[in-house]
Amino acid sequence: MVLVLGVLGACDDPCTELARRICNCEADTNSRLACTTNRITNQQGRVVISEADKEFCSAKLDTCTCSSMDENRLDECGFVDGDE
Repeated sequence: MVLVLGVLGACDDPCTELARRICNCEADTNSRLACTTNRITNQQGRVVISEADKEFCSAKLDTCTCSSMDENRLDECGFVDGDE
């Protein structure tokens, strides 16, 4: 699976918000912290998030829930099959 979020930048952009939402679905505190570190903290400033990325993430904020993740509806959170 590939996460199509671009990489995360400023704290208030929709891609960071989406990553934070995904991380908050982790089962325990340590997993949530590791996810946040890997998906947000370590990625800040490495890649510029385009307006198209922001629009994509914003749309996924409308559909992405922990239930989406739990029920393997990963496209609702911005994950796509690497073969697509």
